[in-house]
Amino acid sequence: MTFGKTVTAPYRQLRDDFAQHPVRRAAVPVEHSISVPLPTFRWQLPGMAGFASAAVRRPGRPLALATPDRWWALDPYTGKLIVYASTGVLDFGAPVTDDLVVVDRANWDITAVEEDQRILDELMDRALTPFLEHRAGDPMLCADLSEVLTLNVTAAVLPWYRALAPDFFGWLEGGPR
Repeated sequence: MTFGKTVTAPYRQLRDDFAQHPVRRAAVPVEHSISVPLPTFRWQLPGMAGFASAAVRRPGRPLALATPDRWWALDPYTGKLIVYASTGVLDFGAPVTDDLVVVDRANWDITAVEEDQRILDELMDRALTPFLEHRAGDPMLCADLSEVLTLNVTAAVLPWYRALAPDFFGWLEGGPR
Protein backbone atom coordinates (compact mmCIF):
# COMPACT_ATOMS: atom_id res chain seq x y z
CA MET A 1 0.00 0.00 0.00
CA THR A 2 1.13 3.53 -0.68
CA PHE A 3 -1.14 5.37 1.71
CA GLY A 4 0.78 7.99 3.64
CA LYS A 5 3.64 7.98 1.14
CA THR A 6 4.40 11.00 -0.96
CA VAL A 7 6.64 11.51 -3.93
CA THR A 8 9.08 14.06 -2.57
CA ALA A 9 11.35 14.31 -5.59
CA PRO A 10 10.30 16.56 -8.44
CA TYR A 11 9.53 14.82 -11.73
CA ARG A 12 12.76 16.16 -13.22
CA GLN A 13 14.70 14.25 -10.54
CA LEU A 14 12.60 11.11 -11.09
CA ARG A 15 13.30 11.42 -14.82
CA ASP A 16 17.04 11.83 -14.22
CA ASP A 17 17.07 8.93 -11.73
CA PHE A 18 15.30 6.75 -14.31
CA ALA A 19 17.82 7.60 -17.02
CA GLN A 20 20.80 7.06 -14.71
CA HIS A 21 19.59 4.00 -12.81
CA PRO A 22 22.23 1.23 -12.58
CA VAL A 23 20.06 -1.14 -14.64
CA ARG A 24 20.03 1.43 -17.44
CA ARG A 25 23.82 1.75 -17.33
CA ALA A 26 24.41 -2.01 -17.05
CA ALA A 27 21.79 -3.42 -19.43
CA VAL A 28 20.89 -0.78 -22.01
CA PRO A 29 23.25 -0.03 -24.89
CA VAL A 30 24.49 3.54 -24.92
CA GLU A 31 23.16 3.98 -28.47
CA HIS A 32 19.58 3.44 -27.30
CA SER A 33 17.12 6.25 -26.78
CA ILE A 34 15.49 6.31 -23.34
CA SER A 35 11.86 7.29 -22.93
CA VAL A 36 10.57 9.65 -20.29
CA PRO A 37 9.12 7.65 -17.40
CA LEU A 38 5.38 7.64 -16.79
CA PRO A 39 3.47 6.64 -13.67
CA THR A 40 1.49 3.43 -13.77
CA PHE A 41 -0.07 0.76 -11.56
CA ARG A 42 0.10 -1.96 -14.19
CA TRP A 43 2.12 -4.23 -11.84
CA GLN A 44 -0.24 -3.54 -8.91
CA LEU A 45 2.49 -1.39 -7.32
CA PRO A 46 2.99 2.23 -8.25
CA GLY A 47 5.83 2.58 -10.72
CA MET A 48 7.59 5.01 -12.98
CA ALA A 49 7.91 3.02 -16.20
CA GLY A 50 9.78 3.64 -19.40
CA PHE A 51 11.43 1.88 -22.30
CA ALA A 52 14.52 1.95 -24.48
CA SER A 53 14.75 1.71 -28.25
CA ALA A 54 17.66 1.29 -30.60
CA ALA A 55 18.26 4.70 -32.16
CA VAL A 56 19.77 5.90 -35.40
CA ARG A 57 21.22 9.39 -35.07
CA ARG A 58 22.66 11.15 -38.12
CA PRO A 59 23.66 14.81 -38.33
CA GLY A 60 21.02 16.89 -40.06
CA ARG A 61 18.47 14.07 -40.07
CA PRO A 62 15.65 13.28 -37.66
CA LEU A 63 16.05 10.67 -34.96
CA ALA A 64 14.85 7.22 -36.02
CA LEU A 65 13.80 4.62 -33.44
CA ALA A 66 13.23 0.90 -33.57
CA THR A 67 10.36 -0.67 -31.62
CA PRO A 68 11.30 -0.73 -27.91
CA ASP A 69 13.36 -3.78 -27.04
CA ARG A 70 13.43 -3.41 -23.24
CA TRP A 71 11.56 -1.65 -20.48
CA TRP A 72 11.71 -1.15 -16.72
CA ALA A 73 9.90 0.46 -13.83
CA LEU A 74 11.13 2.07 -10.63
CA ASP A 75 9.31 2.64 -7.36
CA PRO A 76 8.48 6.39 -7.35
CA TYR A 77 9.03 6.57 -3.58
CA THR A 78 12.30 4.68 -3.18
CA GLY A 79 13.79 4.54 -6.67
CA LYS A 80 14.18 0.77 -6.37
CA LEU A 81 13.76 -1.41 -9.44
CA ILE A 82 10.31 -3.05 -9.67
CA VAL A 83 10.70 -4.80 -13.02
CA TYR A 84 13.14 -4.98 -15.93
CA ALA A 85 12.46 -7.01 -19.05
CA SER A 86 13.42 -7.55 -22.62
CA THR A 87 10.37 -7.23 -24.85
CA GLY A 88 11.38 -10.58 -26.36
CA VAL A 89 10.74 -12.18 -22.97
CA LEU A 90 8.00 -10.00 -21.47
CA ASP A 91 6.32 -7.67 -23.92
CA PHE A 92 4.54 -4.57 -22.62
CA GLY A 93 2.28 -4.35 -25.67
CA ALA A 94 4.00 -1.72 -27.80
CA PRO A 95 2.94 -1.81 -31.43
CA VAL A 96 5.71 -3.60 -33.32
CA THR A 97 7.05 -2.45 -36.65
CA ASP A 98 9.95 -3.61 -38.77
CA ASP A 99 10.44 -0.04 -39.97
CA LEU A 100 12.13 2.66 -37.97
CA VAL A 101 9.84 5.31 -36.53
CA VAL A 102 10.98 8.83 -37.39
CA VAL A 103 10.86 11.34 -34.55
CA ASP A 104 11.00 14.56 -36.53
CA ARG A 105 11.82 17.61 -34.46
CA ALA A 106 13.45 19.43 -37.37
CA ASN A 107 11.73 22.73 -36.66
CA TRP A 108 12.58 22.71 -32.96
CA ASP A 109 15.54 24.55 -31.59
CA ILE A 110 17.22 23.56 -28.34
CA THR A 111 15.52 26.42 -26.46
CA ALA A 112 12.07 25.16 -27.52
CA VAL A 113 12.93 21.58 -26.54
CA GLU A 114 14.19 22.71 -23.13
CA GLU A 115 11.07 24.83 -22.57
CA ASP A 116 8.78 21.93 -23.50
CA GLN A 117 10.69 19.70 -21.07
CA ARG A 118 10.42 22.33 -18.31
CA ILE A 119 6.66 22.57 -18.82
CA LEU A 120 6.32 18.76 -18.88
CA ASP A 121 8.28 18.56 -15.61
CA GLU A 122 6.03 21.16 -13.95
CA LEU A 123 2.81 19.52 -15.09
CA MET A 124 4.00 16.05 -14.05
CA ASP A 125 4.91 17.47 -10.63
CA ARG A 126 1.28 18.53 -10.24
CA ALA A 127 -0.16 15.27 -11.64
CA LEU A 128 1.90 12.60 -9.89
CA THR A 129 0.40 12.84 -6.41
CA PRO A 130 -3.27 12.76 -7.46
CA PHE A 131 -2.62 9.87 -9.86
CA LEU A 132 -0.62 7.86 -7.32
CA GLU A 133 -3.26 8.54 -4.65
CA HIS A 134 -6.05 7.29 -6.94
CA ARG A 135 -7.68 10.72 -7.07
CA ALA A 136 -9.33 12.24 -10.12
CA GLY A 137 -7.20 14.63 -12.08
CA ASP A 138 -8.00 18.28 -12.57
CA PRO A 139 -9.45 18.39 -16.12
CA MET A 140 -7.39 21.44 -17.14
CA LEU A 141 -4.18 19.93 -15.79
CA CYS A 142 -4.89 16.62 -17.53
CA ALA A 143 -5.65 18.32 -20.85
CA ASP A 144 -2.50 20.46 -20.64
CA LEU A 145 -0.34 17.50 -19.62
CA SER A 146 -1.72 15.32 -22.40
CA GLU A 147 -0.95 18.02 -24.98
CA VAL A 148 2.56 18.73 -23.68
CA LEU A 149 3.35 15.03 -23.32
CA THR A 150 2.32 14.43 -26.93
CA LEU A 151 4.49 17.32 -28.10
CA ASN A 152 7.41 16.22 -25.95
CA VAL A 153 7.50 12.56 -26.96
CA THR A 154 5.99 13.23 -30.43
CA ALA A 155 2.91 11.59 -31.87
CA ALA A 156 5.12 9.09 -33.74
CA VAL A 157 5.97 7.15 -30.56
CA LEU A 158 2.93 8.01 -28.45
CA PRO A 159 1.41 4.53 -29.05
CA TRP A 160 4.41 3.00 -27.23
CA TYR A 161 3.77 5.22 -24.22
CA ARG A 162 0.05 4.43 -24.27
CA ALA A 163 0.84 0.70 -24.31
CA LEU A 164 3.25 1.04 -21.39
CA ALA A 165 1.00 3.12 -19.12
CA PRO A 166 -2.61 2.73 -20.29
CA ASP A 167 -3.94 3.52 -16.82
CA PHE A 168 -2.14 6.86 -16.77
CA PHE A 169 -3.55 7.83 -20.17
CA GLY A 170 -7.00 6.72 -19.03
CA TRP A 171 -6.59 8.98 -16.00
CA LEU A 172 -5.49 11.88 -18.22
CA GLU A 173 -8.61 11.38 -20.33
CA GLY A 174 -10.85 11.36 -17.26
CA GLY A 175 -11.75 7.68 -17.45
CA PRO A 176 -11.07 4.79 -15.13
CA ARG A 177 -7.49 3.65 -14.63
